[in-house]
Amino acid sequence: MVDQSARRGRMVSLLTAGTALWNLGAAYVGGLALWYGFQRQWLRL
Repeated sequence: MVDQSARRGRMVSLLTAGTALWNLGAAYVGGLALWYGFQRQWLRL
């Protein structure tokens, strides 16, 4: 079974990469926002 932090990291990476195909600046900001949200437990998976 995959632990929760690895799952969160994979989700942030996939969403950042997918958004980078559209707009690199938006991907960077969105990836940081997701990562901080998961670190501070504002978001749950």
